[in-house]
Amino acid sequence: MNLVNNDTAIVKVQPVGMLDMNCYFVFLKETKTLYIIDSGSEAKNIIKIAKSFNPEQIYLIQTHCHVDHISAIPEVKAEFDAPLFIHPDDMGLYRSKDNNLMPYVPTAK
Repeated sequence: MNLVNNDTAIVKVQPVGMLDMNCYFVFLKETKTLYIIDSGSEAKNIIKIAKSFNPEQIYLIQTHCHVDHISAIPEVKAEFDAPLFIHPDDMGLYRSKDNNLMPYVPTAK
């Protein structure tokens, strides 16, 4: 669903994963820059949506690092060679093998 579509930007929200975590796509038309905020899960779907914007640059931004917000990062990051921005205080959780909701959501890779 598009939340904004005007002369300067498109903002789209896409629920992903079994918890319907909202993944946001913010596309700036002038610079053809796409920001993917909270790339939860369903990497193939996120990649498909990202490609639909035909961006020249992609950045991944995480609001926090609960497992439902980070599971798609490795695939999306690799697909686009996109820089990843995580607050330093969340790096421990991002890397933790205990960051999961077993048996439903395994630890992110």
